[in-house]
Amino acid sequence: MVPEFKNSSYSYIWREHLGSLDDYKKLLNWMSDEFTLYQQDYDDGLKVNFPNGYFFIYLIQTTTAEFEINIHSKCNKSLVKTYNNICTVVNHFKNYKECKFKEGVVCK
Repeated sequence: MVPEFKNSSYSYIWREHLGSLDDYKKLLNWMSDEFTLYQQDYDDGLKVNFPNGYFFIYLIQTTTAEFEINIHSKCNKSLVKTYNNICTVVNHFKNYKECKFKEGVVCK
């Protein structure tokens, strides 16, 4: 991950996709629960403000549930920490979804 330096702040943007719009809504719910102690806004997706910046998740394409995640921070350390937290939630959600639909597999 190489953050981009703009106007005394760091930002990182990437795209992900899920199987359906319902999965996207569930992911937003998981993300909201993970960052429940921070101020949140639900206009056109999910925006979470943290002490050194914010991140914003919004839907790009509804058919494939493609969404974009933007992280903006005043310092690189905070950006990396937030990126890692978001990736953990996204990866956990994807693993849960895959495990949920496999027959005979017990999710841990």
